Amino acid sequence: MTDPRETSPPAFTAAAIYPPPPPPDTVPSPPYGFLVPDMTGFRGWYPSRAELLAVQGAIDDLTSFADYSTVLGSSAPAPGGIVDALDDGLCWRTLRERTEAWDAYVRTRDGMAWRQAFTLLDDLKPLFTLAVAKKPDLAKRYPSLHALFSAPTVAAATSQKTRKKNTKAAEERDRAAPAASATPPNAARKPGKTVTVNFK
Repeated sequence: MTDPRETSPPAFTAAAIYPPPPPPDTVPSPPYGFLVPDMTGFRGWYPSRAELLAVQGAIDDLTSFADYSTVLGSSAPAPGGIVDALDDGLCWRTLRERTEAWDAYVRTRDGMAWRQAFTLLDDLKPLFTLAVAKKPDLAKRYPSLHALFSAPTVAAATSQKTRKKNTKAAEERDRAAPAASATPPNAARKPGKTVTVNFK
């Protein structure tokens, strides 16, 4: 498998185009103890595009519905509760859309940052490796830097896993080949029976 770093376009200084990353603590975290539920339980409950467009107007209508109880009866749910629920839905939908846009931006900047960092490290690696070969104590003086250069890349690990899988498949084919060749051709097929039909 080809290491993507060998074919990637050259890195550039992203700081000239994009602002630096914000501190991680500026991104809110879910409340402590929150567990993601089975999201299939929300199927059918998300509003359609047409419903979303009408929600704010519906909130305004409910707020100005002066004779609400008289027209709809005492069994109708309280308009205040409906307004609050709709307003919460709009707020969470706005947060969701902005979060998804932010997630796409963060993923993009994450990839750009690491591409730039590893491009520079790929230039440094052979120089550091050569220096360690001449002065082995450098690996002990800068252990994390040495570990970084010694760690296999994701592409290399994936390639090694694929090679092992292919080797195992080839060995299984080789073991199956003698058994297949020892079987005479058409051995499992019974000869056809000749049937004579007399037409009168």
